[in-house]
Amino acid sequence: MPVCPKCTRSLNREKVDGGYAFACGKCRGRAIGLDVLKKQNMPEEFLLNIRREANESDKSNGRQCPQCNTSMSSDKISLKNKSLKIDYCRECRLIWIDHREYKKLSWFKPEPPESANKSAKNDPRPEITGLRKHHSELHGDSYTDPPDTWWEYILGIIGFPIESGDYELSKLPLLVWISAAVIALVFLVSLIDLKSVAYTFGFIPSQWYRYSGLTIITSLMLHADLWHLIGNLYFYIVFGDNVEDLIGRAKFIVLLLGSHIGGTILHGIFTNRPDIPVIGASAGIFGLMAFYTVLFPKKKFKIVLSLYFYFHWINISVKYFFLLYAILQIEYLIEQLKGTGYVSALGHIGGLIVGLGAGLYVKHRNKQKDSTLANQNLPDVR
Repeated sequence: MPVCPKCTRSLNREKVDGGYAFACGKCRGRAIGLDVLKKQNMPEEFLLNIRREANESDKSNGRQCPQCNTSMSSDKISLKNKSLKIDYCRECRLIWIDHREYKKLSWFKPEPPESANKSAKNDPRPEITGLRKHHSELHGDSYTDPPDTWWEYILGIIGFPIESGDYELSKLPLLVWISAAVIALVFLVSLIDLKSVAYTFGFIPSQWYRYSGLTIITSLMLHADLWHLIGNLYFYIVFGDNVEDLIGRAKFIVLLLGSHIGGTILHGIFTNRPDIPVIGASAGIFGLMAFYTVLFPKKKFKIVLSLYFYFHWINISVKYFFLLYAILQIEYLIEQLKGTGYVSALGHIGGLIVGLGAGLYVKHRNKQKDSTLANQNLPDVR
């Protein structure tokens, strides 16, 4: 029987939007599951913030989970300058919210469509509303404005995707930043004799045993030229900061190295040039991209469609952007197997498989834990 973690009284089961919650008749706090909050149309980023803080926070106020009596973590969940203090059980994924904090839940709910329609009807500038509607019908919702900053504009023109919309990180992605700086520094040092460094510390499939097999790791730090470095580090930072923020630094390292090792092994098994070293962080980065796509499927990127000096910016969902990149690897793979290409599509595909598998596992595990409370037939307390 669930017990209030604050005043130790039995909790009453009550019907709420999306399912059931358990309320204390004395302090009026509530225990509620993530699956219920999800059905209440809470923003996905808000729910991800809860999971992330719960997995990483060591703070506790001594409260025990009403369901399984496990010690709960305590922290503030923030989204768009709004915060909510909760207690969270990592075992059964139950959230405890004090009465005063429970009232704040409405702050995070998206505005219903009726409000937007009402504001459109009351728009004192109907001609502007009509133009917007005409533009939407003509071009579709995918067309968007250029980035706000000049450096993002230049990167977009060059061909890099630009993150669209805001995603607030709970902390600085220090691991991604520091490791990116180290990789850049290693590249600068390797310029002294790049070919010699590549053959010494790159992964050579026919000599995989060199340095006790550690070249499968050191090859991640090396890059062939400046554009190879810039491209890899850009994608590493864009995708890596969100992944580090979501799963924490230790799991991030496991994911990055696991994807890199998986891609390198696949390259080593099937390459037709086993005496040539393979270098670069692309396999690990493809793993991060795949993981990001599974866990952040609604994120969008801005890319440029260009014709001579005419540039048109569009929004593209991360899943379609990733799909295009995955399809592009087929062309690289054909070239690699023919022996005419210098891009290891095998490495990319291997990293992609590891990251995709890890992302699907985490997503499936979260869904299972979120639905635990909904599937339990707990008795009403009279």
